[in-house]
Amino acid sequence: MFKFLQTVLSSKTPRPRSLYAFTKHRRGDFVLFIQDNQDVYECMQLPDLFQVFFTAEEFNECINEKLLDFVECLPESVFEVCVNNIKK
Repeated sequence: MFKFLQTVLSSKTPRPRSLYAFTKHRRGDFVLFIQDNQDVYECMQLPDLFQVFFTAEEFNECINEKLLDFVECLPESVFEVCVNNIKK
């Protein structure tokens, strides 16, 4: 488990199903990474269920500036429920 967490935290590209918590500005909200669409990261903002997009630079800046903290990788079943409820 520790090695998996270390890999996730050191990776430049987030893994699908990765959940991040806002540490500033929007405390209590989360960002769920869905997929990498070449030039943008497709994510979902929770609890509002809105689809949001970040460039790789924007996402990495949020991580580096400690605006987002990795929480966990969601189980596939929970991830599927979230993705099926996205408000576009």
